[in-house]
Amino acid sequence: MSNGGGILPDEINKQNSREAIQFYADLRKKHQVAPLKSESASATMAQMFLQQRLGMYLSGRWMVPKLREEADFNWDIASFPRGSEGSIVQLDASGWAIAKSSSHKDEAKKLIEFLSSKESSEKFAQSGLIVPAREDAANSKYFLDGKKPENTKIFLDTIKTSKPTPVTIDYREITDKLKKDTEKIFN
Repeated sequence: MSNGGGILPDEINKQNSREAIQFYADLRKKHQVAPLKSESASATMAQMFLQQRLGMYLSGRWMVPKLREEADFNWDIASFPRGSEGSIVQLDASGWAIAKSSSHKDEAKKLIEFLSSKESSEKFAQSGLIVPAREDAANSKYFLDGKKPENTKIFLDTIKTSKPTPVTIDYREITDKLKKDTEKIFN
């Protein structure tokens, strides 16, 4: 996306997408700054980072609690590198819904109001796991708490240039195929 491409079938074969995939492959094969599958074996990038076998890796806010707990070295976050279109990452979100067929709609609504309140959002933020959807909680001391990562505000700044994850009915099949096809190129 930072190079103007995408992962959906009508985007993946565009020149911008192919260039981005080749750029990533070159990081591994040509410049040798990212491990090949044979070098990482069954270890995840997160495991290799925690073992200090990687200088950086791509992840999201969900890794903060694990890094806070297990990293025995100084670490922080940085914005995703800029491509020809800027620094663009996919944005995912979670939420609550009430089933149309629910026989407890009033109770469900009360639960959602409680879970989405400022106080609950601040509690969720304290876990380090999420970027709060509420601006008042995201800009509070509970999210910007001075703990690792030092540059937590990057998670908020990134929202401005991100694009929604392009979820379609066959999204899982698309990403499975993409992984299979790019693995050949990367390794």
